[in-house]
Amino acid sequence: MNEVNIAKDYYIQAYEQTQSKLPGFSLPWLKSKRDEAMQFFSEKGFPTRHDEDWKYTNVTPLMEQQFILPSKQAHRLSAERLKPYLLSEMNAHILVFVDGYFSPEFSQCNKLPSGVTLKNLSAELLENPKNIQSYLSSALNSKEHAFNALNTALMTEGAWIHIDKHVVVENPIQLLFISTQEDAIHHYRNCIVVEENTSVNLIEQYVGLQEAPYFNNSVTEIIAKPNAQIEHVKIQQEGATSFHVGTLQVHQYQHSSVNTHSFSFGGSLVRSDTNISLKDEYSECTLNGLYVASNHQHIDHHTRVEHIKPHGTSREYYKGILNDSAKAVFNGKVLVNPGAEKTQAEQSNKNLLLSRQAEINTKPQLEIFADDVKCAHGATVGQLDEKSLFYLRSRGIEKEAAKQLLVHAFASEIINRVKWIPLRERLELYLAY
Repeated sequence: MNEVNIAKDYYIQAYEQTQSKLPGFSLPWLKSKRDEAMQFFSEKGFPTRHDEDWKYTNVTPLMEQQFILPSKQAHRLSAERLKPYLLSEMNAHILVFVDGYFSPEFSQCNKLPSGVTLKNLSAELLENPKNIQSYLSSALNSKEHAFNALNTALMTEGAWIHIDKHVVVENPIQLLFISTQEDAIHHYRNCIVVEENTSVNLIEQYVGLQEAPYFNNSVTEIIAKPNAQIEHVKIQQEGATSFHVGTLQVHQYQHSSVNTHSFSFGGSLVRSDTNISLKDEYSECTLNGLYVASNHQHIDHHTRVEHIKPHGTSREYYKGILNDSAKAVFNGKVLVNPGAEKTQAEQSNKNLLLSRQAEINTKPQLEIFADDVKCAHGATVGQLDEKSLFYLRSRGIEKEAAKQLLVHAFASEIINRVKWIPLRERLELYLAY
């Protein structure tokens, strides 16, 4: 039996053995979703490099290791150890999750504005399942790939956020996921509903505090109702030998605006998918991304923006910095459906290679099935500009310092797109060349 089938059977057995302990097991509608997702997984299994969307990303290392669902046990994490990652100086509303479980002792969400619900997913499924029933898995297609299906079948914890109509949330909401256990797998699911005429800033952050391998498989669903304004920042700082597969799925409605920012700094094997559906007229989105990889890291970003109705606008700006023997993948697809006239879409991917061994596979795509649209895309791959490097060195700056200045300038264009200045300053500190 090959590795693919062994790994598939392992997770099927895990589901059979643990399903009665999963949150919301007694809810027929949720059990049906879980069963359907696991059925898809059992039929399709893990993706291989024969699948077009996984052509340049080999997930065999994920299948060679049998990760286990974490047991709830006392962690040794101190408040001091966690402090560098909490956005307290921004007066953020914070939910903290440690090794797959909600951590109320570290969370800070007691001063929420009226009309804002911020809870951990398992608590909402226990206390108010009807509130979340029509939204959970409404934006995500669990049959997109195996990892989404696994997440739906085995999701155990995450955030439930609901913003009522006409509510402006002044301070950001931070979802902080901390990993300290070796060989653990976490299936986090975040479900976020932003009603009409609202505004909210969301920060989703994954941090690994130990070097032993673990696996985070996360899904975030966002539903942006008419006139909703959303800023979403994802920061991935997994441990050096860890694995991260994450999907951001967004459904937007009329006159809504969503800005996403994806920052990938850590992890051994990373796959991040951002999928946005502009379902109504005059909806707009901007996707920003920065990935920084060194040593033998592999970071894969796939984006998909679907224009369904007329007068939609999408913009996409991704940059990559690769050193040593690192590899990266960028695949950005913009789909303009029939009838989506007056669409405006632009897409850019720029990559900076700092060594001869670094490698990038970039593929921006446009699929247009409508007339009267303005769409453009482009990709570049290059090295540090020798003239700029010479200029800095002629001013007395050492070679390595000059390189860092140029790399920093390249990355800052993406970092400076983040709305919150204190968060930009954090990102500057996280940035490693």
